[in-house]
Amino acid sequence: MPPGPLRLSVLVTLSLGAGLAGAGEQLTPSMLAQQADSAVLVTVSLSGPQPEITVDEWLFGSPQPVRADWIGLCLPGRALLLDWQARYGNFPGSQVLWRQALAEGSYRAVAVLRERAGRSSPFCETETLLAEHWVAHPGHAAWRAAFEGVLETRRPPPTTGRAPPCNMISPGN
Repeated sequence: MPPGPLRLSVLVTLSLGAGLAGAGEQLTPSMLAQQADSAVLVTVSLSGPQPEITVDEWLFGSPQPVRADWIGLCLPGRALLLDWQARYGNFPGSQVLWRQALAEGSYRAVAVLRERAGRSSPFCETETLLAEHWVAHPGHAAWRAAFEGVLETRRPPPTTGRAPPCNMISPGN
């Protein structure tokens, strides 16, 4: 099947199914943070012919170039949002956010990235329809606090910039 909105629609249907039954896990912020290789706050612009992603802040991991193929289930573009509006009426809170994003021409969201075969890609499951990772979501602050709380436990300890103490005795002492 050729790439494009139709293929994404088929993938959404196959992945999410009717009413999300058997569609996959709904990952908590903690589960997402445990599996993240990187995390980034982005703005997705829906104004042009193709969605564009702008990095607002790297939250975790090493900064890397943004790729056009980050647009998809985790960071939906205009076509997918329109499809979700028609298909998922059982998400009234998300419907409000999707309509708002379409009307304003953009939205901000946290993207959880995983690296596979040397490429980073957004990672999500059925929780993406809840849009709690969107900054405009009323529960985003709590979602983000839980997410970043787990990320903090995964950060390496800060370095002091000093060499560790040396217990060696130099010759002649």
